[in-house]
Amino acid sequence: MVLIDETDTERKNFTETKFKELLWNVCDDLLVSLNLLETYQEPSRSRTSKCYEMTFSSHDYSFSRDDALKLQHSIRSVVGDCLNVIVR
Repeated sequence: MVLIDETDTERKNFTETKFKELLWNVCDDLLVSLNLLETYQEPSRSRTSKCYEMTFSSHDYSFSRDDALKLQHSIRSVVGDCLNVIVR
């Protein structure tokens, strides 16, 4: 699960399409599904949080929990840097 926080100015950098493109670049064919679970608007701080659920699978090899954690770390790093959002 990935939580993305964005302010009004950061929202200009973040689009669903850019997010999915980055995920496909990082995950290749390991990403099976991506679902937006929840969006929360915090008006007092002009912040929006989005919660995504990602499902990974590999047909070539056994995909361990450690593999998933490494992949999530890569995703968090790339998405945070490229889209200028806070990933938590």
